[in-house]
Amino acid sequence: MEILVEFFVTFIVLLLFIHLLLIRRGMKEHNLYEISLIEKLFKLDQEKVNYDYMLWAVGLVLAFDFTTIIVVVVKIKSFILEILVGLLGSVALFLISYKLLSYYFNKKGWTK
Repeated sequence: MEILVEFFVTFIVLLLFIHLLLIRRGMKEHNLYEISLIEKLFKLDQEKVNYDYMLWAVGLVLAFDFTTIIVVVVKIKSFILEILVGLLGSVALFLISYKLLSYYFNKKGWTK
C-alpha cells in the first residue's frame, strides 16, 4: 500500500511539473521539438492530429515512465544496481510506452 501511495504522489507531482514545462508551453507555441519528433517518428498527419490532446497524452506517458523508474530505483539499496536498473529500465520503458502510444495514435486514425 505504501508503494501505491508513493507512486500516486510522485505521479501527480511529475504530471504537474510536466504540465508547467511542456504542456502549457506547447499550447502557446505549437512547435515543440518533442512533438515534432513524435510526429516524424510515428508518421502522424498534422492535419488530423488534435495537438492539445497529443500534448496531454505525451505528458501522461512521460509522467508514468518517470514515476515508475523513480519508485523502482528508490527501493533498490545497491548503488550500482540503481544505476543499471535506472538506465536500462528507463530505456526499455520509454521504448515500450512510446510504441504503445504510436499504436494508440494509429487507432485514432492520425497516421498518414
